[in-house]
This record gives sequence, structure tokens and C-alpha cells, in this order.
Amino acid sequence: MKKYTTIFTLFLSLFIAVIAFAEDDETIKFYDSYVKTTKKAKSLDELKPYLSEKNLSQMGEITKEDEALFLELMKDMRESMKRKSITSKIEGNKAILTVEAIDTSDENATITGIITLVKENGQWKMDNEDFTSETVIE
Repeated sequence: MKKYTTIFTLFLSLFIAVIAFAEDDETIKFYDSYVKTTKKAKSLDELKPYLSEKNLSQMGEITKEDEALFLELMKDMRESMKRKSITSKIEGNKAILTVEAIDTSDENATITGIITLVKENGQWKMDNEDFTSETVIE
């Protein structure tokens, strides 16, 4: 009986780990889709399906002129980043993604991003992105 209990416990642990990793992949796939859409977007309207309610309300405060500039800056940033790694940690309806990247315009610059996703109506949404860049002086 103890042998079966051990096997069952190992199987259950493996099953839980697979579910956890599948959910991590879900958040990373969502973020990758958001980045891809950002690179191709002609207006911020194309990003709205990805944004949290908080972000949508903040977008209402942006003028059309500022919107075009903001989108161009986002595209430039995305194009200059070469991602090295990404991890995801999920706690309930919130996920924190950590991105490590290199700035392709300055190979000595590393970029770290903290991305917060929230689950709204069963879907992951972009809540916040915060990137910092650090240049290594040799």
C-alpha cells in the first residue's frame, strides 16, 4: 500500500507541475502576442484587446498626437530589444513576468523588464510594463 501511495503522490506532484508550467506558458504566450501586435500596430486601438481596464482608462487621457508618438516610441523600444530570457510567476489573478534583454543598439546595455498582467473576465490583460536599462562600461 505504501508503494502505491508514493507512486500516486509522485504522479500528483508531476501533474500539478505540468499545470503550473502550462499556465506560465499561457502568460508568456499572451505577452509575446502583445509584443508582436505592438510592432505591427498602426494605432493604439489595435492594442486595446490586450489592455487591462486600468490601462484603457489611462489611454482615454492621451491626445491623438501623443498617441502616435507613444506608439512610435513603443515600436522603437521593441525593435531594439533582443530578449535573452523571460520568466513568469502567477499568484491568483496576477502574473509577474521578468524579461532580460540586450539593447541591440548598444551591446553593452542590458534591459530588465517587469511586466504585470491581471486576469480580467478569465483573460490575461496587460496592466503595467516597467523597463530599465543598464550600460556596462568596460
